[in-house]
Amino acid sequence: MKKIAFLPLAVAALFLFSCDDMAVSFGDGGGSGSGGGNSGNGNTGGGSGVKTKTYTLTVNASPAGAGTVSLSPNLTSYEAGSGVTATATPATGYKFGSWSGASSSTSGSVYVTMDANKTLTANFEKKQTASTVVITLTSWATTNTDALDNNLDPRITVYVEDSYGLTSSEILLNRDNVGQSWSGSISSSPMSFYGSAAYLYIQFGVIEKDPLSDDNISPSDYTTFYLPVYVGDSGTKTLGSSTSSQSRVTYRYEFK
Repeated sequence: MKKIAFLPLAVAALFLFSCDDMAVSFGDGGGSGSGGGNSGNGNTGGGSGVKTKTYTLTVNASPAGAGTVSLSPNLTSYEAGSGVTATATPATGYKFGSWSGASSSTSGSVYVTMDANKTLTANFEKKQTASTVVITLTSWATTNTDALDNNLDPRITVYVEDSYGLTSSEILLNRDNVGQSWSGSISSSPMSFYGSAAYLYIQFGVIEKDPLSDDNISPSDYTTFYLPVYVGDSGTKTLGSSTSSQSRVTYRYEFK
């Protein structure tokens, strides 16, 4: 009788042990599945603890001191596939020429895609110092004809000065007998100025033809250029005569 009672207990114990093995086996299987999922995410860069590939961009200016290069965004490293804009800014007396390395563009700003470690160099060129200026008169206007004579001569004069004072002057344009507003194109011959000069004044004045007295030059306005100036520099200016701007002129300048 004791042996018969022991048999059911032995069978029950064996059944429970088998269930424990099955539970352990199912648990291990679930863990393996989860681990496989993490491995898959890591291959696409989305898994936990997987680093994104990054690259560096090294920039230089040549020759040294001729200019600077700025980056946007300015980071120590860039994610693969991202981009960065490099902008070259020349120093005084230099102009931007071209890029070398990661780009060969001649534009002052260039976009670089970061798919490897790269080097980018901004190449600057020394500008040639100008020695002459050409003035082109493009328009002349009177805003208060009652206060001015009908015969007016808008005059543009260039004055050159150094640290000791006036060294030379030359009338570049003298448009005779212009009583009303006028537009057109009158260019001067080139005026030479000394390379050692410190200042260049481009002055606008009006000669009022008064039959009862000598010609009178009205108060005038001027533009100051600090030398040196460089070949190719150009622009447009508008200057007025007298404090009430009774007359004004627009001119273009170009240094050669």
